[in-house]
Amino acid sequence: MGYSVGETFMVEFVILNSSSLPFKDKYEFEKNIIEFLKVTNYLSQKLKNYIKIKTFIEIKDMIIYSNKTLKETIYSIKDEVLRRKLFSLISNKVIKIENPILNKTNENKTYGLKEYKYEDKENKEFGYVDIFGTVLVSFLSNEKWNKIEIELLKISFLENEEIKEEKIKILNISLEKHFEEIRIKEFLEDRKIEIINELIKNYENKKDFLKKVHINKVVEETFTKIKNTRMFEEFVTIVCNLEIGAKEIKDYEVSDESDSVKGKFKLKEKRCFKFDDGSYRYIFRHMKNFSNGYRMYFEEKKIKLLYVILENIYLLKNIKIKNERRKIKMAVKNKVMKKILHKLMKFWKNWKVRNCR
Repeated sequence: MGYSVGETFMVEFVILNSSSLPFKDKYEFEKNIIEFLKVTNYLSQKLKNYIKIKTFIEIKDMIIYSNKTLKETIYSIKDEVLRRKLFSLISNKVIKIENPILNKTNENKTYGLKEYKYEDKENKEFGYVDIFGTVLVSFLSNEKWNKIEIELLKISFLENEEIKEEKIKILNISLEKHFEEIRIKEFLEDRKIEIINELIKNYENKKDFLKKVHINKVVEETFTKIKNTRMFEEFVTIVCNLEIGAKEIKDYEVSDESDSVKGKFKLKEKRCFKFDDGSYRYIFRHMKNFSNGYRMYFEEKKIKLLYVILENIYLLKNIKIKNERRKIKMAVKNKVMKKILHKLMKFWKNWKVRNCR
């Protein structure tokens, strides 16, 4: 259905409004299906926290117009570009489309003793939008779907045979420009904040959420020291924004190290970081968006993986290593042992530099 971060169930899907089909005719379909494709592209490319569309039946089998399914209709389209886009849609290359919304067992548990009506008819799709706190996605087959809020009648069957009726509104998107509506933007922003807050509280469950951003293990090992700090909150916020596509790297204050830093051994050595595969690499690009002046070093790959290193953590480690070295030096009075120790330390430094790419 979705994923759990801590005690909160995070919904990763929107619901497709099958009631917004069919179109009046082929002309109306070809004219307005473009908007639906724009909406699905926006979901897949800009709203990375919604990775699925859920339906009751397969989208290729939905009746589009004149008792023709979408799959049948595609073959009759002369516009090659449109035909190719629709093939990509039904083959899940644009965004994953799943059916059913829930299996029968989970449906009974989730829906409970409730009923949702739209225009005096029961509509379970609309009901699931309310239950899961998500968004409805509609085809623009009629002007009544060209609005961001749809009113329903929610009927709850209570104890002692009492019935409670209330009018509620769910969010609906049928045009790309609907994403810019204040009500939709507020909903998406609230959901983003909810995800960030849950990750801050329950970071150990991040594997269920982080797919694009990779954080090195050596960094995560030190999170116990900064877990309840403002820096950790800022770190999680940045990572979350990058993961769901709310922001890109270019939206942050990003810098490269100066030539003087790269040219001085002691300064350059501090930018040599250990990665999860055991290799050492020089990382010079960093973000400066922390209120306390710390920096976050990262490496951006073509596959969009971000290797995150917090500079202050490594500096703390370096200080500890230096303190240990001083203690050893003070304890070793024998000149021969000092020479051996010096050679070992020199070897360790040179090995690290040789292995840092």
